[in-house]
Amino acid sequence: MNELAAAYFSIRTSPLGVAITFGATPLDENVETDKSLVVKLSYQDAKALAVMLRRQLKRYEREGKVTITVPAEVMDGFGITPEEW
Repeated sequence: MNELAAAYFSIRTSPLGVAITFGATPLDENVETDKSLVVKLSYQDAKALAVMLRRQLKRYEREGKVTITVPAEVMDGFGITPEEW
């Protein structure tokens, strides 16, 4: 199984479903990379993935007694409100 350590992601939707692109960014910005992965999902599978991922992260926080935080400027960039987080 191939693995990719993603430095960024993007999400696109279309009438047919959802495409999530994960990409690796090289340390040297002058070097191009083609290391990316596109995962295409139906809307139903994408929603199930979102629910399961949130559940796993909440469990991680609860069992580890930690809080996953994101800088405010990152949340603003994604358009995430504190209520959604």
